[in-house]
Amino acid sequence: HMDAFKGGLPGSEVGIVFSYDQEWAMQIQPHHPDLHYVKHLYSYYQAFFDKNVPVNLVSDKADFSAYKVLIAPLMFLSNPGLSCKLREYAAAGGHLVLDIRAGVKDWDNAVHAATL
Repeated sequence: HMDAFKGGLPGSEVGIVFSYDQEWAMQIQPHHPDLHYVKHLYSYYQAFFDKNVPVNLVSDKADFSAYKVLIAPLMFLSNPGLSCKLREYAAAGGHLVLDIRAGVKDWDNAVHAATL
């Protein structure tokens, strides 16, 4: 019956970026005892679920262009490739939501030096 059902669900216009790297870094160096990566991500998911808005969980390596809204919670690890990809997504008209600690550390979990 799966072949008959294929395409029967509405497409998601909202993506939430889930990254094992981000989760792992948070576990290694917690920022606050009450801040947990998966619980924080779930709070965004729950808000859309409560409004019956379909959401996809997507990898940070995925193509973001299919989404009107992309939420990247606790995306504090950054690398030039991911940063460029997020900028291109927003420049193309996508609505990017970043929250606390976004881009604070490089991919090696080292704090970015402040530049003047």
